[in-house]
Amino acid sequence: MKQTEYNLSLREIVFLASLSGADKIYGVQDDTYLMSEVELKDEWSKIKRQLQTKKFIEVELDDSITINEDIEELIRGCCYPDVFIRFIEKRGGQRVCGRNLYVAGNGLVELIEDRLMKNNYVLRSASQIETVIDDIRGMFNIEGNFDEDSIEGTFTLEEYKKLLELIEEEHTKPALEYIMNIGFHLEAAEDLLYSISEKIMYVSIMSIRIVDENPNNTTGFSIIHGKRYLWILEIDETGGVARMTFKTCNSHTAVNEAERYILKLGG
Repeated sequence: MKQTEYNLSLREIVFLASLSGADKIYGVQDDTYLMSEVELKDEWSKIKRQLQTKKFIEVELDDSITINEDIEELIRGCCYPDVFIRFIEKRGGQRVCGRNLYVAGNGLVELIEDRLMKNNYVLRSASQIETVIDDIRGMFNIEGNFDEDSIEGTFTLEEYKKLLELIEEEHTKPALEYIMNIGFHLEAAEDLLYSISEKIMYVSIMSIRIVDENPNNTTGFSIIHGKRYLWILEIDETGGVARMTFKTCNSHTAVNEAERYILKLGG
């Protein structure tokens, strides 16, 4: 796959995916289902003109459409990946970055949200997983001094859902006791509750392995900023049982663990 890069709007991506024969594109929210038939027809006419102007498609006299070969290859990589990886970065309570990585055959495709223009993306090929790691390493650089205590605890999916319900309903004391019952001491439980509740800063990676075009196994890796501790959250659904493991780390460990996780997914 050539080293290529294209600027596309959300709707342009959705329509290119449809032209490629796909009914979904991982990591992109298609809201066209909310449109009426008339609205959808008008929107398609507008997007078709935009794609023609950009020379991303060619429309023949019989109204048949041919997609630029390089773009079609990238779009199909987003629609039919072997592994889909989603990166989300949030700092100061505000989401600042979202990007998708698609491992498709021997190729890598990236779809990166524009930081300034909503619903705009950069679609590009990537040469190797190490290049992607170099590009996103800055997302995992966390400044601050954190306690070095080694703390770890695991929730089942049902336990974690229960905790989130308590947090959402602002039942602080029961939520704190619930975390402590998992095995965290008071100071750690307070810090973990704060980090989950406030979500002041986190960097998250979610991956889905695709088998026969269906999601097969989901894992996740997040770095979450507490007041006293820096937390790693690892999500694993191996064997059909989802587990959420929280453990403390330092800034250096956070970067190394994130790189290890991404390399494992791309390997």
